[in-house]
Amino acid sequence: MSRDKSRYRYFVVGIDRDSKLIKCLEEDAKELGSKLLPRVIVARLGDYYRIMRKLDEGALFLTATPINEDKETSKDNASEAISVWEMDD
Repeated sequence: MSRDKSRYRYFVVGIDRDSKLIKCLEEDAKELGSKLLPRVIVARLGDYYRIMRKLDEGALFLTATPINEDKETSKDNASEAISVWEMDD
């Protein structure tokens, strides 16, 4: 696949193979059904800046909640938070 250098900027990124970051990205890729880790990285980077922009605008408030060790409940909470966040877009 050729690169469209007039449309995109390309970066070489190195992430430690044993890092928590790469494990989280790989898990995200599995959940999304994607084998293309670069697409997941781009999506998560976009998510990060979208959240930061909303924080700067005062449109998003973060609150501390107790950590729940139950994985299913944690996934449900994350899904609910994401669906609310996506409605704001």
